[in-house]
Amino acid sequence: MIIEKTFYANIYCGFRAGYTDVYANIVDARKIVEEYLNKEIFGTTMTPTWFHYPGGREPGVIVGLIQYPRFHKDEQLIRYQALMTAHKLRKGLQQERVTVVFSDYTAMITEDDTEESIHLNIYGKTL
Repeated sequence: MIIEKTFYANIYCGFRAGYTDVYANIVDARKIVEEYLNKEIFGTTMTPTWFHYPGGREPGVIVGLIQYPRFHKDEQLIRYQALMTAHKLRKGLQQERVTVVFSDYTAMITEDDTEESIHLNIYGKTL
């Protein structure tokens, strides 16, 4: 049996483009996620979901990353990959914001976040 300290990241992303009536779908999200994960070599789960809020609702996806005991990764790397995946989903699906829930804190990616600012936040230095 291989045991690792539990660590996970769940990315919550809706499909409604901004405040329009245009919607993406899970296939669109999957293409964005797979393009990035194939370059960075990591795995995810993708679970369809619904977001409910005052005055509305929209379909979306939860993208999960975990500490997989067979192929240990540094938590910092998992954080970076999760935040970068969220950044790519936000841009690709035209979202105002995307939330990433880690096992110890929650982050929100907005249009102000760049690949450089995410790298700086995680590693303390720019790309």
